[in-house]
Amino acid sequence: MKKIWLAIHILLIAPLFSIAQKEIEIKSFDERLELAKWMTDYNEITDITGDSLPKTLRTGQDKAGFEKFCYRDTDAATWHAIYGSLENGAYHINVNFTANVYGKVSRGSDAPDTLFLNSFARALINGHKLVPDSFGIPFHQFIMQNQDKTLSVWLMPAYNYNSHLVPYGCDFYGRFDATGNNLLEKQANIQPLLRSFPLTNEMAKAKQHDITLDYRNMDDPPIGGIYFAWRYKGYFRTISIVTKKSTSLLQRGNVYNFWWTHYERNDE
Repeated sequence: MKKIWLAIHILLIAPLFSIAQKEIEIKSFDERLELAKWMTDYNEITDITGDSLPKTLRTGQDKAGFEKFCYRDTDAATWHAIYGSLENGAYHINVNFTANVYGKVSRGSDAPDTLFLNSFARALINGHKLVPDSFGIPFHQFIMQNQDKTLSVWLMPAYNYNSHLVPYGCDFYGRFDATGNNLLEKQANIQPLLRSFPLTNEMAKAKQHDITLDYRNMDDPPIGGIYFAWRYKGYFRTISIVTKKSTSLLQRGNVYNFWWTHYERNDE
């Protein structure tokens, strides 16, 4: 499973913008890109461990609600995937997997402590409450424990297996206290128009499509757009993220070689 992706930044700067300001913006972009890479790894872990579920749980794993989650060890080499449910205030594990960076999956022997499990489950349940009922699309969920023990939850549009489309233009974030009960911070990036792109095996083989993610009502590329580009880069030849101020273009050199080009927009 482990892939070494090479991402190079090329910055084209108009004379009226300072180098220092551009360096700050690239640093901010890089931080969001690292988060998008972590989310993509998280996706891969849920995919490979989901395939390893017993048949009795595989068909009903979505019925458990929002209480399945992954976390990575401090060595960054081992992931854990927990499948279970929060019942009567306590988390009950159905299956506990570990997966290494090469995609090898095994049954986990050591389960996290009860407080850890309960807080993660509560934060995920409360995180989904940030999404308005009017959004009738599936979402990928991500959760991370921060250094101060607070819990960050992100919700990103997911591939729809019925329509074979993946939407972009709405992502949600919430930071909760260590118990997972109390919301400390929230953010929603919702575009005026929710757009979608088809994803097919034929597109992944051809890699001939160039697409644009339209965020022209925002100053900077949001995490949702960067995540979309990095998560689905294998399906397209190029992906452009267009904002009010700039364009960030992701393009491929070969299978594992990608680079970003950032340049100022001057068409307004």
